[in-house]
Amino acid sequence: MMRYTFWHGRCDRSSDLHWLNEAEQSLRDDSFKTPLYVDGAGWSDDAIREEAAERLFGALGKNASATNLIFQNATLSDSMDQAFSQAMDRNTELRCLTLRNLSRPATLNGAANANNNNHHHRNQNTETYVVPASVCLKPHLESLTLSKVSMTEQTCRNLGQMIRDSTSLTSLTLDSVQIAREGLVSILAAIIMSHSLKTLKLNNLEWSKRDIQRLLLAVSFNRAITKLNLEGMRLDASDAQELANFLQRNKTVTELSLRKNCLTAEALRVLVSQGVLHNSTLRKLFVSRNPLGDPSAPHLVHLLTTCTTLQELCLVETKIKTTGCIEIAKALRYNKGLRILAMDGNYFEACSQQMLGSLQHNMELQRVLDRLPNILARQQDQYQTWQQVDVLLRANQADRKFLRNPHLQPKDMPFVLEGAGKQTDVFYHFFRNSGNQFPQPSDTSSGEHRPFVPSAALAAQQQKKVPLFANTKATAEPGRRRRAGNAPVA
Repeated sequence: MMRYTFWHGRCDRSSDLHWLNEAEQSLRDDSFKTPLYVDGAGWSDDAIREEAAERLFGALGKNASATNLIFQNATLSDSMDQAFSQAMDRNTELRCLTLRNLSRPATLNGAANANNNNHHHRNQNTETYVVPASVCLKPHLESLTLSKVSMTEQTCRNLGQMIRDSTSLTSLTLDSVQIAREGLVSILAAIIMSHSLKTLKLNNLEWSKRDIQRLLLAVSFNRAITKLNLEGMRLDASDAQELANFLQRNKTVTELSLRKNCLTAEALRVLVSQGVLHNSTLRKLFVSRNPLGDPSAPHLVHLLTTCTTLQELCLVETKIKTTGCIEIAKALRYNKGLRILAMDGNYFEACSQQMLGSLQHNMELQRVLDRLPNILARQQDQYQTWQQVDVLLRANQADRKFLRNPHLQPKDMPFVLEGAGKQTDVFYHFFRNSGNQFPQPSDTSSGEHRPFVPSAALAAQQQKKVPLFANTKATAEPGRRRRAGNAPVA
């Protein structure tokens, strides 16, 4: 017996049998408005639960109010398969549909196929679930996500027709999906003609090099897709030229994700010099978890110092060591346009001095590491420098309007950050009313630290007898009110 869990609108609160009865009734009454989650991994084996899932799918068939269904982590019995297939045949009102990690009890042939498809992590007792062809015949569908399932040739043709003709489908995700070879052609041909599809995510698909080329060619001529994911597609240096050609031809994709592939420094060289630098539309590029290494640093430096249109570059866990990270940090001094550079999982922690030097000139970069607080805790010898980097990054988020005070010195930045609770709007108020009062370095011998206390805020504290930094939000309010009546600091 399969395990089923039902969630009502939220995925962090399991439903009970009382809710199941109410949900079934509301589905039949067309009053069900929230997303319906059916998860086969959350409950103990119980025939009542599985029968309830079948009843819900039976009620969903003729329902016109439910618009979002997520069905995942289940091994479908014959009766459950029939109930779900009938629901998909009858329901035409779904807007968002997610089918993830579904399977069927394995037949003798299915068990052999499961052993030959290890990338789907099926055990010998199950085989990948074949999606009903009616899933791809929803006239109002806006988002379709299929993960760890199979598609027949007819299902692929239906999907191709929906991609080509639909005016509502904006997002399509295929992740670890087994696609019939004959049906793949239908999907690729339809992508060229789609006018509504905005997001296309093709992840962990075992496609041939020829199929990848056809896909990139299809997307090149599409004028609607703005977000393209090709993650875990085993792309390597031999695919770099096709990716570069795609970037030269396509002028609509603004976000490209190539995470979890096999791209090397040579592949990056081709991608940058013959692709990204010839594309003025791309705003976000993700190449995380590719084995780029230190040899990729010169190509990244070339990208950072030349490209002015890229706003986000993700290089998480790309095996770039200290030497390469230092080169990248220095290049940020000359970069224009980049807002986010994700360098987590490399050796970027040793680049505090280079980052501080670059941020004296770069007033646009806002983030380099998501784990900066952890770095501050670990890197005691670079603690103060990373604090100054943190302040400047936060300052860039507010266009550095509060750093125009001529009395501010770089050595004061860490203490300002500590005293103001890292709130940029609080900085502005403090700097406007601080005069020449700035914090002094900590007295390491006594272990005491004198926090940054602006004169105006200190006077208010003495009058009201309230802690100065007890509530940063409340502290920020007077600054907002003063800005309304005074001209900004030049």
